Amino acid sequence: MEDVRTAIRGLLEILQSKLYSLPASHASRVYELLIGHLQLHYKNKYSSAVACSIRLQVFDFLLMMRTDSLHRLGFFSKDGVLRFSPYCHCDMGEPEKRGSEKKPAGSVSPPAGSPAPSTTTPSSSSIRTACLPYSPAFNVLLQCLKMETDWKVLKLVLEKMSWTLQYKVLLLSSPCSIDQLCSTLCSMVTDRLISERLKKTPDGFSRTDVQLAVVPVLTAITSYHNYLEQARQRELVQCLEAGLIYRCAKQCVVALTMCTVEMPDIMVKLLPALIVKLTHISATVAMASPMLEFLSTLVRLPHLYAYFVAEQYVSVFAISLPYTNPSKFNQYIVSLSPGLTSTLCVSLSRFNQYIVSLSPGLTSTLCGLRSNALMPFDDTQDTQSSFRARSTSLNERPK
Repeated sequence: MEDVRTAIRGLLEILQSKLYSLPASHASRVYELLIGHLQLHYKNKYSSAVACSIRLQVFDFLLMMRTDSLHRLGFFSKDGVLRFSPYCHCDMGEPEKRGSEKKPAGSVSPPAGSPAPSTTTPSSSSIRTACLPYSPAFNVLLQCLKMETDWKVLKLVLEKMSWTLQYKVLLLSSPCSIDQLCSTLCSMVTDRLISERLKKTPDGFSRTDVQLAVVPVLTAITSYHNYLEQARQRELVQCLEAGLIYRCAKQCVVALTMCTVEMPDIMVKLLPALIVKLTHISATVAMASPMLEFLSTLVRLPHLYAYFVAEQYVSVFAISLPYTNPSKFNQYIVSLSPGLTSTLCVSLSRFNQYIVSLSPGLTSTLCGLRSNALMPFDDTQDTQSSFRARSTSLNERPK
């Protein structure tokens, strides 16, 4: 296996160099060899230390693939510079078609009398370029998420996948099933036995560590909502709701904020129950920012809470009011909480009708905060929790 690892390392170096030189078919062939080798790993269930090291190197390379608006593939060099190949692209369409689509609007037809271009001779672009579609690599990544037993490999894939998902052209230019990826990730969050599948884990490892690595990828997937079935979108939101009771609650609230913006049609049906669940989360310093940013996003989308009843409004106030405690939270949090509460009150066209229902809940919440109402801010707080001075000439004193 040591010889195989040396060969794989050499193939990775060849691929990175052949991307920028002719013939482009060399890069395409090496790419196919690497993908095929990874498929054999999961088919034969290789789990030795050398095999895991090989998968770590290849996945690290595949997840560093990038693409630009012209569908050209690129990688980061050792100096951290992103270079795109003039010969290798990720689009499975014909290069001639892409060239015609990008033809300038001001181009004119050849003058009369000029020889017509040959339709039988292959174009130079089809000879000089090669297609390296991302779908084979994507399918191997799915196999990794489902079958990988080495935690170090799985952690690397999850950490870098959220960055790869930012390059939509890379995934959408070839048949990559985002719906299947979302389903696989959701099952990883809810799987109670996933920690037993993984080996070479650190001390104190639990399924929560897997959830902390998976939720950021689910957050990135929300921007692909147009490529998810409605049932899958609902599964995604419900999966994030289930994560609210674990240590990944902070990341789940951030992801739910993205769902509120990206998938309003699904969230409008699930929000009433979700708001009530959020009231069960303690008002801690760690949860303050994601929780209030979620509510701040919600109150600026009135169509999402148009069908709220008194119970949901009381829940929103009950969530936000504890964050007005200046002895526990910094000035950003304390100032954000009253702002979103007042915005919600102003947006209620029939607020007077809710006063009777809201009063008991608000009174019980405010009683615990009365002692903090007149408490001054602590001026000795560190610079991170204080407001930054305005960078204007008004703050500048003449020397």
